[in-house]
Order: sequence, then structure tokens, then C-alpha cells
Amino acid sequence: MNKISKAITICMILGTILGMAVGCALGVSQGKIGKFMCYGLVFGMILGVGIGTVIEKIRNKE
Repeated sequence: MNKISKAITICMILGTILGMAVGCALGVSQGKIGKFMCYGLVFGMILGVGIGTVIEKIRNKE
């Protein structure tokens, strides 16, 4: 695994953790913790992969 794919993996994991944390906080306030944590997990992972891909493309231009 090279540096570029490490950046994507790190962003994906951080996005997943952040998404679950935000989903948990919203779920506790709304009373539907499972549903919001699931949404947070999915959207956080998608956002993390997107950010990691942008970082990869920026590094490839150099």
C-alpha cells in the first residue's frame, strides 16, 4: 500500500468515525439512535472516500 492509498483509507476511517459520532448525537436528541448512526456511518464513509480521492488527485498533479 503506497502513501496515496493510505490517505484515502485514513480519510475514510475518520469520516466513518465522525459520521457515527454525529449520528449518535442526533439520534440521542431525536430518540432514534440506530437510524441516525446508520446514516452517519454511510454518509461519513462516502464523504471520507471523496475527500481521500481529492487528496489523491492533488498529489498526482505534482
